[in-house]
Amino acid sequence: MSFQSLTSYLQRVSDTLQDEDSSVFALLLSFHDPHIGNPKLQVKSSEAICKQHLESPFDEMVAAHLRGCWALSINDFKEVYACQVQTVQAFVRAFQSQKDDNWGLPLMYKLVLDLREFADSVDKELYRTGRGKRGEMLEKAADTIMSCFRVCGSDGRSAIAVSKKWGMLFLVNQLFKIYFR
Repeated sequence: MSFQSLTSYLQRVSDTLQDEDSSVFALLLSFHDPHIGNPKLQVKSSEAICKQHLESPFDEMVAAHLRGCWALSINDFKEVYACQVQTVQAFVRAFQSQKDDNWGLPLMYKLVLDLREFADSVDKELYRTGRGKRGEMLEKAADTIMSCFRVCGSDGRSAIAVSKKWGMLFLVNQLFKIYFR
């Protein structure tokens, strides 16, 4: 997706949220999408403008993602990882508040995948430079992934078609990739 400005990106996010189109929203917050290379979206501090366009906690998710894009542009993978943790934590708050609804599952899949991949990158960098133990960041990522797992697992009263429990298999697979390396 190509955006002419930060405002057009935020408008697209807002429209996507209104339509509850989690697949498109997932792309808008994915580090595998070309938008991350757009200098207009590599913003160190975008909290104020995000608050103008989006409701909480989605404003926090997007602001953390944009800061992550900025950090990636300067090759600061530790900061990208920290931003992704913030994004996932804000997502968990939003997902938890959605009763009898699982439209956020595709978004969760993208966020968690990016989180695990950045944790792995940071782990390798810290271990290579002798500034950390092997697997330390992946362990912290697993804790964040478990917060998603708890939300999915606690969805006991929803009909199976709209249950968040569908997300548990993906999360277990990501945890296996962390613990069984």
